[in-house]
Amino acid sequence: MFHIRREGAIEFFESRRKRLGDVYRANMGLRQALVVSHPDAFERVLSGHKRRYVKGALYDAMRDFLGLGLITLEGDAWKERRRLMQPYFHRAALESMVVTMVEVIDRFLEDLRRRYPKGGEIDVHREMVRLTLDVVCTTLFGPRVAGRDDLPFDVLGDIIEVIEARQFVMLPLWLPIAVNRRFHRVKTSVDAMVHRALARARAFHDDPAHRSTLLGMLLDTTDEHGRPLGDEAIRNELLTLYVAGHETTALTMTWLFALMMGDREVLPRLAAECRERLGDRLPGFGDLAELGYARMVIEETLRLRNITPGLGRIVVEDDNVCGHSVAKGEVLMLWLWGLHRHAPSWPDPERFDPERFTPEAKAERDPWSYLPFSGGPRMCIGNGFALAEAQLIVAMMMQRAEWETVPGQRIEPVALGTLRPSGPVRVRFRWR
Repeated sequence: MFHIRREGAIEFFESRRKRLGDVYRANMGLRQALVVSHPDAFERVLSGHKRRYVKGALYDAMRDFLGLGLITLEGDAWKERRRLMQPYFHRAALESMVVTMVEVIDRFLEDLRRRYPKGGEIDVHREMVRLTLDVVCTTLFGPRVAGRDDLPFDVLGDIIEVIEARQFVMLPLWLPIAVNRRFHRVKTSVDAMVHRALARARAFHDDPAHRSTLLGMLLDTTDEHGRPLGDEAIRNELLTLYVAGHETTALTMTWLFALMMGDREVLPRLAAECRERLGDRLPGFGDLAELGYARMVIEETLRLRNITPGLGRIVVEDDNVCGHSVAKGEVLMLWLWGLHRHAPSWPDPERFDPERFTPEAKAERDPWSYLPFSGGPRMCIGNGFALAEAQLIVAMMMQRAEWETVPGQRIEPVALGTLRPSGPVRVRFRWR
């Protein structure tokens, strides 16, 4: 694993994919792994023969911090939790959350106008982090329960870093070493913040406005025997949704601007669609289906800069993947970065081209060639939330200002659990 960290995951896996093809074996330290980037392999592992693969010990570092939640549970326990959580991401719930998203985005843009009355230059990653943190705190906890000051961005960065550190050094947590001390310090701090929010939520639980938040809904959730979720289960889901819900959209928006550096076609067309559809009014849930080009731009962004570049699985039953045998106990790496550059599906794969996502183009393409939120039964439960939030942010930003990514920046993707930019992403804007 140390040589992967030294080279960087993208360079390590991509250099070998280009040399060896869509299916190859790689030395990942103590064990070999079969690395796959072919759509057929993804379908087999995530759907057709999914029972032969588990997350297993590969996710222990995440379990140590996030606990047992939707990302880390497996088998029947995962099925039951997914069944309990699914209603909170259905259309009716999403419509309600869109109202909240729009209110938060509107406040953010007005605050940005106050800070930059004539426009200016910003680090769009930092600004998107501020915005999406407010969105997730408001929709998840409610404004009276927790806000950006209760769950600051620095804490999110700490969470990701300590989880990544344990993925590379899985030593017993009782050892008094620096990486473990930091792990315990961050976890204690985060647990205290989440439990404070949970206590406040119980105090406000009779408020109808609070009951419509995800935390309010979780407090009302009961299993098939009528038993409520325990505090630990609620804590695990809150933390999972906080980390995943915040990071996904902030990075999607950051990469959207980074990828359009030097663009002279996409941004004007995107702005024209948003202004033509919305005029000067705030968007609503019904506008999402009409903002088709915005959705195409977001989808192409997620193809080139998928927030999670790879997914690991452990083989629990012998199988054959694209002509390669895998035995029980082996590791299989689903290399999403490579999948989204699979030549038959994506001609000229490094070119940023939203036209790849017209309805006609999507209908002709293998559905397993594009998996920004994974695929099969374990597809990310919050994909609709993330896409709606990104569309609304794009629409309202284009509606109110003209934007240009500062040319000449060198912005490299760095895989640290999620795919982050190597430095600030500078964007200029001018109010309309």
